Amino acid sequence: MAWPGIYVSYGVGTGEKDRFILGTMKSLQGTPVYVPIDMSLDMLVQGAKNASRGVIGSDRLIPLQIDFSSPAELITVNEVRKNVLEDRPVLFSLLGNTLANFDNDVATLITDLPPNETEYYGMECHDGEALQVDMSYISPGACRGRLINGTFIDLEPNEKIRLYRSRKYTPAAIRRMLRRADLTELGHFQWNEPRSPFGMYLGMCRSDHVAC
Repeated sequence: MAWPGIYVSYGVGTGEKDRFILGTMKSLQGTPVYVPIDMSLDMLVQGAKNASRGVIGSDRLIPLQIDFSSPAELITVNEVRKNVLEDRPVLFSLLGNTLANFDNDVATLITDLPPNETEYYGMECHDGEALQVDMSYISPGACRGRLINGTFIDLEPNEKIRLYRSRKYTPAAIRRMLRRADLTELGHFQWNEPRSPFGMYLGMCRSDHVAC
């Protein structure tokens, strides 16, 4: 099996995880092609810049601004894979991004918005396959604040903005999603907190429709 020469990242985030993967791929078989994907243009630009700096050049970068939670928009990724990347071996990743992924938690949370109430809300989603947890900030009055990416936001009194969203899947749900995506798991690592059903699941898969 040939080493993948293309890395497609669903959800760039800060780019730190992608930078590590790109560096590892480069040390194994030469400079890879990097296809970062994100719905947010700001996240896409900044995350891709952080991930590629000093690792790959701009000529090896193909950023895609799409909502990869939409099956219709994923058609774009498939067209790029077939027509641009010519069905060469590809490493696809969907790495979760939570506060724990940042080196400096305090710096990540700093903002000019005045301290006030935060609201947590949990709900069952995806036909009972996951628990979705949202955290929102509620403004104490009319105010302006700066977000972590440097942009400013104006809020009305008691206006709510979502700060964070996380989904927690069961191992059985992960296996069902892989089957629906026509993926075969080659191996995985699973780690759970003591006496807790929650933890981390890291798997490597192959597409049954792509020859490697």
